[in-house]
Amino acid sequence: MNISTDHFDENPFRNKPSGGYEWWYFDALSKDGNWSFVIIFYQGNPFSPEYIRNIEKNSTGPDEFPAVSISIYNRNKTEFYSFVEYSADDFNWDKESDSCSVGPHSFSKSENHSKLVYSIVLNDVLPSGHSIKAELEFNSSIITEPTIDSKKPNEHHFWNLIQPKAAVSGSIEIIGKSGIQKIAFNGSGYHDHNVGLEPMKEDFKDWYWGRYHFENSTLIYYVMNQVNEKQHKAWLFSNENGEVIDEFSAVDTEVFLRNMFGLRST
Repeated sequence: MNISTDHFDENPFRNKPSGGYEWWYFDALSKDGNWSFVIIFYQGNPFSPEYIRNIEKNSTGPDEFPAVSISIYNRNKTEFYSFVEYSADDFNWDKESDSCSVGPHSFSKSENHSKLVYSIVLNDVLPSGHSIKAELEFNSSIITEPTIDSKKPNEHHFWNLIQPKAAVSGSIEIIGKSGIQKIAFNGSGYHDHNVGLEPMKEDFKDWYWGRYHFENSTLIYYVMNQVNEKQHKAWLFSNENGEVIDEFSAVDTEVFLRNMFGLRST
């Protein structure tokens, strides 16, 4: 796996081959531990049945299959969930404004007084009648010099740890399983960017990752069981400036849960 911490290297990967995929991932947990969410913007949705069928025929590219997934949880129970695929024309990336839109949803990036800020806007109504409106901000220190630059030849997956820990605030209004909910969100979160240049099943069997937030630092780890080898590593990041305090090459894992990807995490 190629691993970095460079927010300048976040534009869509050009000319991804058939079977390739790309996503921009955001998650957060409220300070009281009650509310959490996961939001993912895709260009090349690797879980799309139609895309998978076309990959086998080598007849399509990832740019034709954008998507957005949104999961909102209250006390670990799903209150709102959507995973909507869009047409290629519904995906727009503006380099000048550092912004991305997929259908009615968008995120943008800005710098403000040595802070890196991502602004997310969600607005959708599902056929079920469930709906979401949200405005959220992810605010962290700018990692001025990339603190991880682990690039290997012949690797097909790129993992960019842009915000190991961010302060997250904003508003979420949903009509979900428990009816209307209005949430003034305040907590901490995480943002990364992933690119794959071949179908997941060709690149790895299992991918475990997770993190632990401490008062002054954040530990991020991964274990990837590839077809021909096993990779594992962990880093301890400073919450103040995002720099790597320590790096670990031995990672022991015991209990795993399936996440929304069907991959495993603690």
